[in-house]
Amino acid sequence: MHPEAEEPTDEVAGSGLQREPTRRDVAVPVSWLADFAGTREDHDLDETVRALRRRERLAEDADLVDWLRRSDFSGNDYEMFATELARYGYAVTVAWIRKGAIFGKCRERGAGLPEPPPGALNRPDVAEELANETVATALRSFRNTVLIPGRWNPTRGASLKTFFIGQCLFRFPNIYRAWLRTEVHHQELLVDEVAVFDRPVTGGGPVDPAQLVALRQEVGVLLADAPPRTRSMMALIWAGYTQAEVADLLNLTENAVQKALSYYRTRLTRLPDRQPAQTRRGA
Repeated sequence: MHPEAEEPTDEVAGSGLQREPTRRDVAVPVSWLADFAGTREDHDLDETVRALRRRERLAEDADLVDWLRRSDFSGNDYEMFATELARYGYAVTVAWIRKGAIFGKCRERGAGLPEPPPGALNRPDVAEELANETVATALRSFRNTVLIPGRWNPTRGASLKTFFIGQCLFRFPNIYRAWLRTEVHHQELLVDEVAVFDRPVTGGGPVDPAQLVALRQEVGVLLADAPPRTRSMMALIWAGYTQAEVADLLNLTENAVQKALSYYRTRLTRLPDRQPAQTRRGA
């Protein structure tokens, strides 16, 4: 018979030593880590890193301005820069408009503004219209009054994007006041306005007042939550006026009319006849 194998022991063969017991992970009490949440030195280091990054970003902005100045802030490189700046400015501005935060930021700079009609700035077409016009105006001004004269100074700590947002805030009040005047003056489209009915639509004669009243009522039902000016705009479009004519009648930009039409068009397909009036007349 073969002897049975002996069970292993903790003794190391021939040494008389014992193996150390296997160690298991032991949870560290949370209280032990309380003092390691961050020392003063850690916070100072973080602030130093942030300051260095800001300095590096400002240096990059300064190099970019020097490069763009060589082509007098024109050409392909400047167009790429302006496009990126406009995208950033639009994203910030439209968000501030929708939240109403832009009014507080304008007040901080000494530009108090009257409040808009309730809910007016929550509608995408209005916020986008104001943001687009603000950024477009600020971009032209930024080039002509800041970049070309060399008014931006990196040693003052503001990056190009930050400085551009300041330009947007500077330009917003005038654009907003012009929009507000139009919004108030065109709260409702009066069916007896001679300025409207004396002007023939493209490819046809004057608009029939009864037709316009009916369209105004239909649009009012479908777009009950839209601003009055937008409802008037849509009624004129469906009566047969072109976007350019509507913009002129309501003292708007064609871009504003186009954006509103694009935003509300799908809802207006529920009108009894889905084509604008001038198409129905065969013009």
